[in-house]
Amino acid sequence: ELPLTFDLNEFAFKLQKEDLGELVLKLVGSEEQNSQLLSEFVKILTSSENDLLDFGLFEVDELTQFGFKINLNEIKTSDTESAVLAADIAVASQGFDTNEFITNKTQTFIISGLASGAEKKLTFVNSDFNRLIYDKTNGYEGFQFPQTVAAGETPNFKVTGILLEFKPTELVFKFVVEINGLESLIQIKGDISSTASEDALNIVLQDQMIIGGISASSKFLHDFIGDNLTDLEVITYDKETHTFTISVSTFQHLMGVGGPSTPLTVQKIRAINGGIEIVVDFTDPSLSATIDAAINAINNLLGSDFLDESGFTGQEEVIESLQEMLDNIADVLNDPEQELSPEDTDALIEVINSLDSENLEEFLDQIGEGAASTDLEDLYDLLFGN
Repeated sequence: ELPLTFDLNEFAFKLQKEDLGELVLKLVGSEEQNSQLLSEFVKILTSSENDLLDFGLFEVDELTQFGFKINLNEIKTSDTESAVLAADIAVASQGFDTNEFITNKTQTFIISGLASGAEKKLTFVNSDFNRLIYDKTNGYEGFQFPQTVAAGETPNFKVTGILLEFKPTELVFKFVVEINGLESLIQIKGDISSTASEDALNIVLQDQMIIGGISASSKFLHDFIGDNLTDLEVITYDKETHTFTISVSTFQHLMGVGGPSTPLTVQKIRAINGGIEIVVDFTDPSLSATIDAAINAINNLLGSDFLDESGFTGQEEVIESLQEMLDNIADVLNDPEQELSPEDTDALIEVINSLDSENLEEFLDQIGEGAASTDLEDLYDLLFGN
């Protein structure tokens, strides 16, 4: 049954693009109509504000037929964009490895402590959050329509990736979706503001999103995003204001990832390019002595030519940048008239965090074996609740 109206003045039947949305939903089945995500997406595809949908006479199998077609090429990801998204999803799908996480955060915490006058801080990167999301959603399980498909068939609509991209003043949510096998990217931004004391970040979702090259209302996605991110247990969400809050108190939960408690207290939280940076403090004198000893061991190691590039696979440019960074740091450490700056250690940590999982594990192993520090080994257990 077509949603047609008859215009007596023009003596013609008329059909509005928006009315076709209801028709499309009838075609995909009543079960899927109950999904707000799917129904709102169909409304966007059939909106008169874009040129995705055509209605009229079309040649199909050498026959002229009356109907409509939706051109999804405008919202299709490019080959380059698809390759980048696939790489990010591959990292996320490795899941959250607690031991690798603790080793990475402990070593980079010690490295940041090498700089003169540096704050005691830890950096949590995009991939940390993406892996948590992958685990908490069981690999994006259930984000497809129909919910069940026969063997050999593919769903009409499926979420294949949920990625976060932090910047100092905004957070970009990326949803990679497949529509009848065609990949598209939905992006919605949140504006980040910090409290005066830097004890919380507020992220307000914007009302518009981008699907391919098309702008559309994002309001239907707000609660969907909120419900899924609050499962991470480091974020709270206010449905009335569409605002996420990441505070020192909620983030404290992630500090106990290895066990029930941690001697570190989160003092400040900041959004940076590629993640979140937290400033921590501690009061235990024995822990302070252990940290100082580990810093001394890492200081001695970084002052030497310790990196074995043959242990890494791929990422040639990243490894080259890592070696150059380590050479520069070694020059500073071996010059009594120079001191490492926080900018030096931040740059090194950024390169370390750009390593893929396999190369990161190799680098962490080289640091651990090269430092040969029992104090560093002890910190793996002490800092994150083990």
